[in-house]
Amino acid sequence: MMFGHQIKKLRQSGFTLIEVMIAIVIMAMIAVMTSQSFTAAIASSEATQEAIDRIAAVDRIWVLLETDMRNVIPAMPKVSRDKPIPPVFIDPSEEYRLTLLRAGYANPLRLPRTEVVRVGYRFEDNAVWRDTWFNISESDEREARPQIILEGVEDLFIKALPSRNNASVSGGPWQDRWPASGQKPQTLPAAIEITLVTEDFGEVKRIYSILPGIDNSLVNEVQQ
Repeated sequence: MMFGHQIKKLRQSGFTLIEVMIAIVIMAMIAVMTSQSFTAAIASSEATQEAIDRIAAVDRIWVLLETDMRNVIPAMPKVSRDKPIPPVFIDPSEEYRLTLLRAGYANPLRLPRTEVVRVGYRFEDNAVWRDTWFNISESDEREARPQIILEGVEDLFIKALPSRNNASVSGGPWQDRWPASGQKPQTLPAAIEITLVTEDFGEVKRIYSILPGIDNSLVNEVQQ
């Protein structure tokens, strides 16, 4: 009798089938919720990283432009063509929306080359390209070293502000072509306005002043 009583007690202390099924369902729900939370966290992390990378890419083009603007020199190098290339050339109808003759090109290895290069910014296939010519008398795309610097761009607009007493950033007159009418070809604008129309940030604008700190020795060297 004692043995049978212990067996009955053990049976009464176990789980019923319904309780086991409920426990399984609860565990499954917890597993699904945990998996969804991890998936959402991963997706959020990836989206955040993509946004950070995109902001860094846009910032990079502004840094490149600022470096080029700071090193522009007002020189008209001799070229093997009828018409010399201005140090700053802006034309929305041309392949290159902006070309600059700039000095200060880094040469950490002290290679036998000039510190003056020509750079051109072009808009092609929803991307902005920065091409570099080490032969400053050239502006042919086939002779340049191309570099894509920003994708996901819908348009690129560039304007120049003349160096006049009555000119101002707010009042203009901003020119969409440079050299502007009445300006000497080697004249530098007071400022250049760059407007990027991007797919994600919309219209982003920067204005760069052309600083007068020019190395005259480099200008003379180029013009000779």
